[in-house]
Amino acid sequence: MADYCKLIIVGRFTRDPELKYTPSNDAVCEFSLAWSKKGGGKETSHFIECAAWKKSAEIINQYMKKGDPILVEGELKQDRWEKDGKKFSKLKMTVYSFQFLGKGGQQDEQQQAPPQQQAPPPRSSYTPAPPAGSPPPDFDAPSGDSIPF
Repeated sequence: MADYCKLIIVGRFTRDPELKYTPSNDAVCEFSLAWSKKGGGKETSHFIECAAWKKSAEIINQYMKKGDPILVEGELKQDRWEKDGKKFSKLKMTVYSFQFLGKGGQQDEQQQAPPQQQAPPPRSSYTPAPPAGSPPPDFDAPSGDSIPF
């Protein structure tokens, strides 16, 4: 069986997304997400750095900002580097697809706002092709012969 890693996170932007371009002119948008988990009478917050590529990067950068909710799907990538003789590593998420989840309380404000204000962008979902050299985000479904019923 092949190894496989897939993350699905619903969280909020901890900062505004940052759009950059590689030397080959590919767009990359870096951002950080936070989510909370309640359990055992306490709430724990978690954070992860994310990167979206190409058209996904441009769309996320255009419509999202700090505090906005989003659902992202992708895989983990471990960055490793060395500085002053010390080794460091950090897990990041490479985003393959996403879905905007709305703008929180802004929908209520929109209904009360004067007509000259623009509405927030509609909910959307975009599933781009993964970056070159990356494995596809889908896994191989079992064949009909291997289903136990």
